[in-house]
Amino acid sequence: MIIYGFQMLLNLFVPSGTGQAVLTIPILAPLGDIVGISRQSIVLAYQFGDGFSNLLWPTNPMLLIALGLAGVSYKQWLKWVLPLQLCLMAVSVGFLLLAVSIGYA
Repeated sequence: MIIYGFQMLLNLFVPSGTGQAVLTIPILAPLGDIVGISRQSIVLAYQFGDGFSNLLWPTNPMLLIALGLAGVSYKQWLKWVLPLQLCLMAVSVGFLLLAVSIGYA
């Protein structure tokens, strides 16, 4: 769950998924090996953290362009999408817990 939260926070500063992978996977993969979490579960946490937060952070240029074209303010967007994001986060945390508990590899 720490990796999931870390990736979401990092997405604020590095919105590129490839850039995040280059920065974090070389550190997280061996760390997962040390603590006994499979590399697949590490990548799953990375994907959830990067993917779901793309619709949340105002540093994502595609989000801002889409909101500008649609004429929707970021505040309106956040009010609408935040409950959905919280539900998706809860479901993804459940899937991560399941993946770690069954030894997803």
